[in-house]
Amino acid sequence: MDREFDLIVYGSYGYTGNLIVQECKRRGLKILLSGRSAEKLNVQSQQSGYSCNTVDITDHQGLVDLLKKSTVVLHCAGPFSSTAQSMALACIEAGTHYLDITGEYKVFEDLKLLDGKASSRGVVLMPGTGFDVVPTDCLALHLKNRLPDANNLVMAFASVPSGVSRGTAKTALQNFGEPSLMRSNGKLVPVPENLRQRQIDFGSVKMESWCISWGDISTAFHTTGIPSIRIYLGASAKQIRMFRLLTRFGWIFKTNWLRTFIKKQIDSRPPGPSDNTLKTGKTLLWGQASNEKGHLVQSLMETPNGYTVTYLMSINIALRLGSFKGSGGYRTPAQLFGSELIMDCERVTRTDL
Repeated sequence: MDREFDLIVYGSYGYTGNLIVQECKRRGLKILLSGRSAEKLNVQSQQSGYSCNTVDITDHQGLVDLLKKSTVVLHCAGPFSSTAQSMALACIEAGTHYLDITGEYKVFEDLKLLDGKASSRGVVLMPGTGFDVVPTDCLALHLKNRLPDANNLVMAFASVPSGVSRGTAKTALQNFGEPSLMRSNGKLVPVPENLRQRQIDFGSVKMESWCISWGDISTAFHTTGIPSIRIYLGASAKQIRMFRLLTRFGWIFKTNWLRTFIKKQIDSRPPGPSDNTLKTGKTLLWGQASNEKGHLVQSLMETPNGYTVTYLMSINIALRLGSFKGSGGYRTPAQLFGSELIMDCERVTRTDL
């Protein structure tokens, strides 16, 4: 494809989108800013020097016309459960590769259903090109390569220090009251009580961790074919108590008045982690694959802060897809680019135990 821009960043003025734009500027990439708010786009355009184009996510033809300006779009406007389908369908019609930064397992599952349509147009659909889920997807494939007949996969991660953007917090709020899921014999099922919490040894620290519906219950399954998968989040004692509360009284968090109250609290917070956290923070990962014979392999990984991984890896993947000559369809990051993809990111280490 010979198109005007290296990349379109849709939802460019959000916390993560802005980080991506800043990095694109540093690299000298030719990008187009887009999203639903003309006011926010104009401000960002003036600050960055990049052109902008306002298009609502519900305007299908407007999206198609926009997407024809680049080979790749990086979709950053969540909640992706409400926006991903519209953007992906427009990408298929425009012949533009689709990337996003979601971690919502339902989005991965829904976009997988568009594999045939995308393949027929030579369009790659690849959700989860940031911390959700590049490091864990690469770790899953690395463990699978170490133990090819693995039938069980358990992974965990912990951010040090922790901290999320407003967008991530609002996405999490949407899922309050929903049961945590795992993959069991290929099917998504609620996590039984005896598997909800466990202690994880991340190498430099041991942490109590809670089983969550992370995107890998979808992506790692499609990447590796391993039928049983659980994902844990390293958490403080306070966070563990909150998870237990959500599990027991989750229905309360589905009430509109409480969701509205929590959303206001989220909006009153800083937009995301501080610059210092982005520069010095890190994420610890642990993974274990086992087979029916009882053999197992374990690996540790350390990456920068999740938001740093997101803006660096999303751009790296976008540049790879810009010159991609393979077939289209739904792909996970490691499925298309291999387990070493994450090693493209700065300050990443991996240790086999």
